[in-house]
Amino acid sequence: MKIGLAAVLALLIVGAGLVSWPWRVAATKTPRWNILLITLDTTRADRLGCYDSNHDTPAIDAFSRSSVRFDRCYAPAPLTLPSHCSLMTGLTPPRHGVHQNGPDRLDSEFQTLAEVLRENGYETAAVVGAFVLDRKFGLSAGFDHYDDQMPEETSSVRYAERRAHEVTDAALQWLKQPRNSPFFLWVHYFDAHAPYDSPQYDPAFATRRPYDAEIHYVDRQVGRLLAALPASDEAPTLVILTADHGEGLGQHGEDTHGLFSYDQTLRVPLLVRLPDGRHAGQSIDAPVALVDVMPSLLAWLDIETSAALDGLQLPLDAADAARTTDRAIYFENEFPTHTYGWSGQEGIVAGRHKLIRTPQFELYDLEQDPDERNNVFDPDSERSRRLLSRLEDVAATLAARSASTMSAATLEDEDVARLHALGYVGVTRTPRPDAVAEDLPNPKNMLDVYAQVQTATHCFEQRQFAAATNKLLQVIAADPGNKRALRLLAASALNEGIDRSGPIDAMLVAVQDPIRPSRDTFVLGKLGLALLAEQRGEEAVAIFRKLQRLDPSSAAACASLAEALRQVGNSAEAAQWKARSQKLARPCSVTEWAPAAESAPVVPPSN
Repeated sequence: MKIGLAAVLALLIVGAGLVSWPWRVAATKTPRWNILLITLDTTRADRLGCYDSNHDTPAIDAFSRSSVRFDRCYAPAPLTLPSHCSLMTGLTPPRHGVHQNGPDRLDSEFQTLAEVLRENGYETAAVVGAFVLDRKFGLSAGFDHYDDQMPEETSSVRYAERRAHEVTDAALQWLKQPRNSPFFLWVHYFDAHAPYDSPQYDPAFATRRPYDAEIHYVDRQVGRLLAALPASDEAPTLVILTADHGEGLGQHGEDTHGLFSYDQTLRVPLLVRLPDGRHAGQSIDAPVALVDVMPSLLAWLDIETSAALDGLQLPLDAADAARTTDRAIYFENEFPTHTYGWSGQEGIVAGRHKLIRTPQFELYDLEQDPDERNNVFDPDSERSRRLLSRLEDVAATLAARSASTMSAATLEDEDVARLHALGYVGVTRTPRPDAVAEDLPNPKNMLDVYAQVQTATHCFEQRQFAAATNKLLQVIAADPGNKRALRLLAASALNEGIDRSGPIDAMLVAVQDPIRPSRDTFVLGKLGLALLAEQRGEEAVAIFRKLQRLDPSSAAACASLAEALRQVGNSAEAAQWKARSQKLARPCSVTEWAPAAESAPVVPPSN
């Protein structure tokens, strides 16, 4: 591969922990290989047999024996959309601007792997398994065929997803089509995401833990997909298998993912099978990252680019691995901030060490302490100061080169319901908070509250609304700014048979909290409607005025304000707001709280 002077200069910032390969795509020669990229959602590396012999995933294990296995691959965030955006652009979240699932959208200014390959003669296709990767969120750029069709019927307690066998069927259907060009096919399996319940006909559920059974079920579908590839002598195919993030499974008190940034949710499998069989069976212990996949593919395919990517070329043997030991791999986690109103995290993996910036710094020696139980951060030690300086350098470099455009997806009401069902609360774009805020609660200190919210969520799933409400009132008393609890409480505020006074008073306190006042349009809208139902018109007027200021283009906010004014006898102003609501087109931002959308409450699981 040809690398120009700019690339040589870029190598000089390795010591700062952030390496950019300044490549811009240029069409070169006729491509040699097909490319199959398989991403397993929510899949821990140590739940695959090739990483841990206590587990059994026959198809993937067999595939690993003809592949290079990377033992320490890191996701940039424990969330689906940000991680996939990094995988497909070679950029970290601060660079591509996607920090959360939901309103964030990959902007068209960022060139994707699919765009690169299509410009270089590839036919491109994707088959994704969940709505969180819908084309609305920007990853369809460059794909000739982007299959994001989900089942039409969705439930407030189910995920907008399709089963692995349906994903495989769709991928195989595309593979069968005749073509004269090499292909790039991305296949995404979502099944390992909670709740864990693979199809009833899957016998694995009788003998395995539900999470492991989901992975075993996906493994069989991966086997089907790999078996359908064209013969290597006819059309050689480079295959990459990885995951977007892992799963907590109770470690560190985290059941699913998104709360913390430990290896249980950030370390992912990465297997690369080259068509010519080079380096088959090699295992690489050096830390690598998902942002390395795109620059590696470009290098292996001899495609030139001047785009400033954040990744390095993946090492394929021990000698190459030794040359990457001084890098620092950046990660972040904004889910606690957007979902609970707690502090997020950011950090680096540098060699054997991992530094996590939270309101209380954490440092782990992963070689001696792979489960990250012994925090060895000491502000007076040379090691801690050195790693902290590296993190600050990396964060400053990324901030200086951060996304110039922050895009938000255009969401329909049914889209918002789907994202809520996935457990993603922040579905309207707000000014991005600092990734780590010292004035926000540290999630490590909020595990009891986290457990209570999980219990309340389970009650909602069982439609035990009174029990859920009582539990949520306890949460709000202990943590008034808890965004998730407020949303769940707001979803129940109009349910029949529930004393509304408790939820209403709790939400009124929360929206006026001096430290973390709620600006959530869903909470404000539901609170206003509950106040109207209780004939508390003056308070409803105040709430709907605040809502209208936050969402001035919402016809529903204007109409609801008009109704509240009518209730308190202010007919003249009520008429003005009613007229304004009728002039407005469909709201630009989400108004899923509006009366027209009333049905079963949206019940987001934990994540």
